[in-house]
Amino acid sequence: MRVNLIVIGVIIFSIITFAKSDICKSYNGKDFFLEKILYKKNKDIREKIKIDNLKIYFFKDRNSGNPITLEYTINKHKRLYKYIDCRKNGNKEWCGLECDGGGFYANKSLDILIKYPLIISGEVDSELPILAITQKNSKKYIKGKSFTCPKVSLRAKKQPDEKYYKDNAMGKYVCYTYKSDKRYNGCIRSIKRCKDLHLQHFGKYETKEIVKDAFERCKSFKPNQDYLENSNGKYVCYDYIDDSGEYNGCFTAIKSCKELHKKHFGQYSTIKKSQKALVRCKVSLPEE
Repeated sequence: MRVNLIVIGVIIFSIITFAKSDICKSYNGKDFFLEKILYKKNKDIREKIKIDNLKIYFFKDRNSGNPITLEYTINKHKRLYKYIDCRKNGNKEWCGLECDGGGFYANKSLDILIKYPLIISGEVDSELPILAITQKNSKKYIKGKSFTCPKVSLRAKKQPDEKYYKDNAMGKYVCYTYKSDKRYNGCIRSIKRCKDLHLQHFGKYETKEIVKDAFERCKSFKPNQDYLENSNGKYVCYDYIDDSGEYNGCFTAIKSCKELHKKHFGQYSTIKKSQKALVRCKVSLPEE
C-alpha cells in the first residue's frame, strides 16, 4: 500500500512539474514535408521539400495565451516560426498558427497531429507561393522525443498591437503586404518599421504631406516590372532579412540586384538554377 502511495505521489509530482515547465520536443522530419504551392495560370503547382527535423518548444502556461515556438530544419539550416497559441480541447490541445495559418493537435504526451497544413509563408488568396508544413500521414499522431530546453528561451517576442497593421495618419513609414502585376496590395502608413511588422517597405518619409503622397502612390501605382518575379531572370534578389532570419521579398530578375537597389541573393548560370535558388530564398535557406 505504501509503495502504491509513493508511486502515485511521484506521478502527481511529475504531472505538476511537467505542467509548470518549458518542454521541448523533437519529431522525426521523415514524417513531414515542406510543400511549396503556386497557383499559376489556373494550375496548382506543388513541390515537396524534405524536412530534416521538426522541434516544438512548448512553453509553460501556454494555455493562458503565451505563444510556443516551432523550429524546422532543412539541409541543416534552422528556421523558426513563432506565434503559435495552444488551447485546451478535451483531453488534447489545439495549437493554431496566427491568421488562419493551420494548426495541430497535441495529446497529453505532446505527440502531434498536423490536422491542417501549417502555412509559414505566402498568402492563400494571392499570387504568392505558399510554403506549408504537412504531415505525411494525416491520421496518425507523431511521437515526440524530449530534449533539454535551451537556457536562453526561444520565446517569441510580443507581437505588435493590431493597431500597427492598420493605416495610421501619424506614421512615417509606408508599408505593403505584397505586389502583383497590377498593384501594391495592403498599403498602410505605420509608426513602426515595415520590417518589424513583417511587411514590405515602400518608403520612409519625414513629413505628413510627403507620407500622404507616398501612401496614395502606393495605392495607385503599378509596380515597377523590374521588381516583380521574372521567369527568365538569372538573378535572385530580396528586400531584407528580418530578425528571425527570414528572407523577405524574394524574386528573380534579369537586371542585377545592385542595379535594382535590392539585396543580392545570387546569380546563376541557368534559369533552372535561379528558380531553385528562388525557392531557397523563400524558404530562407541561403546555401545549397
